[in-house]
This record gives sequence, structure tokens and C-alpha cells, in this order.
Amino acid sequence: MATPTIENYAKNIWKLSQESSDGLVALGTLAQRLGVTAGTITTMLKTLDEAGLVRYLPRQGVRLTDQGRSLALHVLRRHRILELYLVNCLHMDWAEVHDEAEVLEHAVSDKVIAHMEAQLSDTSLDPHGSPIPGSDGRLEDERVLSPLEQAKPGETLIIAKVKDHAPDFLDFLAQHNLRPGATVQVDSVDTRSGILVLKLASEQTVTLSLAAAGGVEVISP
Repeated sequence: MATPTIENYAKNIWKLSQESSDGLVALGTLAQRLGVTAGTITTMLKTLDEAGLVRYLPRQGVRLTDQGRSLALHVLRRHRILELYLVNCLHMDWAEVHDEAEVLEHAVSDKVIAHMEAQLSDTSLDPHGSPIPGSDGRLEDERVLSPLEQAKPGETLIIAKVKDHAPDFLDFLAQHNLRPGATVQVDSVDTRSGILVLKLASEQTVTLSLAAAGGVEVISP
């Protein structure tokens, strides 16, 4: 049975691999994500390699095996169903459920997760717009998403996913109704000052830095 530490490694390696063209995750990047030293990373990856969960390539990086990917998506499914349940059924704020799910994903049984899922009408996306893996371990997302920071003036877009789960940022988005599903129009983009201005359905405008906009993904209507 995988320990919480092993589950966290698998999940974070999978997340970082989605940003890599070949699925290879640099050790320094993984160490920074997990907040541990290079020595700790090396020792743990050797253990995961021996367990058949990763292929550890010294001085190059690490890549999940099929077994490791299966474990990562299992943990990710639990995490995202927990977030959805906490928001939709327990009415917790979407800015606080990530940290709660980080703890609970290792503690609750698959039986409890199944009962939670049965209480939810739609388990395709979590509260932040990320797809939830199915019980068969498949992760399907046919949406074509793009970073909000790359949007052009005049475009009408739909907020699809929020990648930045920092509570302050989520609170800011919620205050302006910039949750997944919200329709916005790009009023202006100033690359010199790094500012993007959105016009909401209410005709109000919201100003974001381009760096902050990079934490939001959008889709065309």
C-alpha cells in the first residue's frame, strides 16, 4: 500500500510532467515543488524506481511508469472529488478546499469517495475547472484551453480553469465572479506595463497583471 509520501510524489511528478514535452521532470523542479532538498529527492526516487513507479535517470530527471501514472491519477481523482464535495455539499469556500483535500486524499477510503461521488450530480470537473479522472483511471479533457495572458483585445472568452490555487488569488477571482463558466471580454492588454483589463457581463472592468492571468485558462465560446 502506498504511503502518503509516495502518493504525493506520484501526484506531483504527474502534474509537472504535463508541462514537459516528453514527460521527463527535472529533479530541481520536483524538489522545489515539494519543498525538499536534492538529497531527499534522490533517495526517494531511488525507492520509487525500485518499486516500479518511476524511471529515475540520474542527472536527467524522472518519468512515471504506467504503474506510477495509475497511482498518480488515483490520488488526483480522490483529491478533486473531495474538493468538489467540500464545495458543493458542505458549502466550503473554493479558496480553502485545496489544503483540506491535500490531507483527506490520503485518509478517506475508496468506499467513502464512492459515496461522496454518488452525492454529486456532475463529477467531470472540480471547483477550479480541472478534469476529474474516472474510476477507470482515464483522464479525458477535450477542451482546447489557452492561458488568459495570451488573450487579445476584443476577444470574448469563457473562464475554464484556474491553475493558481493561492487563497488570496481565488478570493480575488470570486469577488469579481471570475469562476469557471464565467464569460468575459478582453478590454485591453498592455504588454509594456504587464496589465490586462477584462470587461464582465455586468459591464464592470477588472484589472489583472499578466502574471496573474497566467494562472487562468480560457476557452472560446
